[in-house]
Amino acid sequence: AYDAAIAAHNILLTASDLGLGACWVQCEGYEQSDGLTSEAYVRQLFDIPQHLRVICVLSIGYKDEERRPYDTEKLPYQKVHYEKF
Repeated sequence: AYDAAIAAHNILLTASDLGLGACWVQCEGYEQSDGLTSEAYVRQLFDIPQHLRVICVLSIGYKDEERRPYDTEKLPYQKVHYEKF
């Protein structure tokens, strides 16, 4: 699972370098409203064999709008811990 996450992250970084918008959609550990796991739903939707795991789905495309960055003055820095928890 770690290798898949690293590969997905590198795809997201590459998409950004190419000027594309991209988003990680977590599948592992989530359920749909009908009780079907997100992993099972995606596996069924794309006909993915049972012996393969679905960690995430990546959406990649051209950006519809350019978002402004977060205001760094309003970020919750109290949630960040340095050198100890």
